Amino acid sequence: QTAHSIAKTQNPAKYAQKLYTSEKDTLWLTISSLARTVLYIEIKQNKNHIHVAQ
Repeated sequence: QTAHSIAKTQNPAKYAQKLYTSEKDTLWLTISSLARTVLYIEIKQNKNHIHVAQ
């Protein structure tokens, strides 16, 4: 038996809460890394535009 299944049988509510929290964290990490990537691309493009303008 894995630790997950043991935790599930001992305290289902706590297990569900833990699962929900970790999913939320994963989602947040995904969103923040996406935002960072977009920001990085935009900065790169802006730098390119500045070079073209000069």
